[in-house]
Amino acid sequence: TEVEQERIRSAFRDQATNGAAGDHDSDVDSEPTDSDDEGENDIIDYTTFDQILQMDDDEDDAFSRSIVMNYFEQAQTTFDSMNEAM
Repeated sequence: TEVEQERIRSAFRDQATNGAAGDHDSDVDSEPTDSDDEGENDIIDYTTFDQILQMDDDEDDAFSRSIVMNYFEQAQTTFDSMNEAM
């Protein structure tokens, strides 16, 4: 439902803003702004994200939730590897 999709979008934005990247500083724009050139600076591709949400068959959004959480886990691993390399 649209309410559930908005709930996941909100959780996704919160996670992106608060960071699965832990203590890394970031300037995150979760919504397009007037200064964005057709959203090219967006951290989230909302078209793709909406398509992922539509693939959920159940009301608990397990499929999209697992994709989002795996994304954040991979991002954390990448940041950790980058820190070790520095």
